[in-house]
Amino acid sequence: MLLHPQLKTGLLTIMTLGFGLGAIAPLPAQAVSFPSSTPSGGAPPRTASGAPRRNDAEASCIRSIADLDGDQSQEGLTRMTVLAPTSRVITSLNQQPTFFVYMPQINLQRGDRPFVTIDIDELVPDESAAGGYRYGDAYTEDLVSIPATVTDGPRIVAYASEEINLEPGKLYQWSISFSCRSDTFAPIESAIDGLIDCRGGGCNRQVELPDSQQLNPEELSQIAQDYANQGFWQETVQVTSQLRQFDRQGWQELLESQGLDCFAEVPFAEEPDANFTIEDDPQCFIDGETPQL
Repeated sequence: MLLHPQLKTGLLTIMTLGFGLGAIAPLPAQAVSFPSSTPSGGAPPRTASGAPRRNDAEASCIRSIADLDGDQSQEGLTRMTVLAPTSRVITSLNQQPTFFVYMPQINLQRGDRPFVTIDIDELVPDESAAGGYRYGDAYTEDLVSIPATVTDGPRIVAYASEEINLEPGKLYQWSISFSCRSDTFAPIESAIDGLIDCRGGGCNRQVELPDSQQLNPEELSQIAQDYANQGFWQETVQVTSQLRQFDRQGWQELLESQGLDCFAEVPFAEEPDANFTIEDDPQCFIDGETPQL
């Protein structure tokens, strides 16, 4: 990813997704399906090569299978992955989108300060530029902390930004990287990137999702499917994630619609009492193949 000369550092927070809610009756939920997507706007399809290339510094704190039996290497584990459609084009009704990131288990060493970097860069039409777009003036970079539960096992982390304010009708590039280096200003290898498409009615408000404590799973499923039918991926994921504790079918069907079903059993960072370790690694995209839809 090209670095833009302008830099604004903001604050990203880890979202609490409302697990452990006792007010909802455990009724069956309907399956939620997001329309299959194809690459557009210059974003290549997701493959294992889109995951981060681990350098020596990163390998120092990513726990490997070798820690368990001494035979296999960390290359056989699922790497950091953004839960995004196959096209890696994220759509959101919200001006402040939430990123859902699979994080591998972290084995902290003395001096390690693991963090994630999320970049948002505006793209503007330019027929003379590669792909028909060039970088605009809006650029945001945020250093994001990794929750402590990731030291217990792989987790899905939901990051919400209070600093990013996307504008309707525009196209943005996102890039997410990971590093364990103690010096937060050291270079970071690009992990994975894609687009945020705010055209077609997206990014036009600050969305307040429904109070899940006042709804049953069927109602949550319907709201999630309504977002999916409108093509808003992020809101679909946020609402559907609340169904996991009652009926995993809705969550699994949503991920399956974008070739992400291998992540269906991975708990969220804020999910209480999760028992999921490196031995439960989901083995997602480690063979270099593009998921088949």
